[in-house]
Amino acid sequence: MKGVNNFLLFVLVLSFTVLLTGCATVSIRVPFTEPAEIDLKGIENIAIGDITGYGGKDLQDELTQALFESERFQVLDRQHLDHILTEHELQYSGAIDESTAIELGKLIGSTAFIFGRVQRYDYNEQESHSRWKDKKTGKTHINYKRKGVATVRAFLQVTDTRTGKIIAIKKIERMATATTSATDRRPQPIDSDALLESARLKVIDTFMRAIAPYEVMIGVTFVKVKGVPEISAGIAFAKHRQWDLAIESFEKGVETTPYKVKDKAHYNLGIAYMAIGEFNKAKEHLKEAMRLNPKSKRYAKAFDRCKYLEEESKKLEEQLKE
Repeated sequence: MKGVNNFLLFVLVLSFTVLLTGCATVSIRVPFTEPAEIDLKGIENIAIGDITGYGGKDLQDELTQALFESERFQVLDRQHLDHILTEHELQYSGAIDESTAIELGKLIGSTAFIFGRVQRYDYNEQESHSRWKDKKTGKTHINYKRKGVATVRAFLQVTDTRTGKIIAIKKIERMATATTSATDRRPQPIDSDALLESARLKVIDTFMRAIAPYEVMIGVTFVKVKGVPEISAGIAFAKHRQWDLAIESFEKGVETTPYKVKDKAHYNLGIAYMAIGEFNKAKEHLKEAMRLNPKSKRYAKAFDRCKYLEEESKKLEEQLKE
């Protein structure tokens, strides 16, 4: 959209004046998709082998669900796989060797097989108490506290049937905690099963981030420029994720901002471009901000971060190629 309506601009600036007043910077959070740690490009299917150990079956079922809900892979049906393997007198219990993996690949196509073992699966609970005296009544009371800690540690292995090679082995340990308390009576019991489930899901979430792209929220910070309404409007638009209008306002701000603080205008425009993934334009304006104010650590850090996000975006693009 070209040419922001002056009346609209005035209204927006007026509406956000109170919000922006009193702080030199304004931070917002924007979504960013991180690439997977393990590049499974070219692998169409995923199959879950046995995950052994206490709690392994629950972990196996929950991992299957997480893979299906990610919509990143075709999750192969275990019963169908078992039927194929039985027909060809093959097994994949716990782990498979290189030759077996390649033979499986010939039967069901390019597939990543996930096997694992739960090494630690425990719940511990501690109770404590402390006494205190009510100053008004003089009565002594006892505060009781109960704390539960669930710990799940799992080894998960990913094998590529195209090569028979192990792609990765991940050791993941996660904990979940909960507390209950009460005065002059025993506290409510803690649901240990729910805590163990929470710890399992944390293990799965960590593993999913290793094999599939995932979204995070990153913070970006804009700098106020006093007396330049275009910059204030740009920040207001950015807070509402109206990036086209924000960039248009920041571009006008680059033109209207006094030279002595023009570095801030270029910085804001660079941050806006970075937020929408236009990294070349972002670096161009962040470089100009650094040129105008080479002593600013904020600009240098933003430029380095922009380069990092650009590299991560390139990795993601490569992983998502057909």
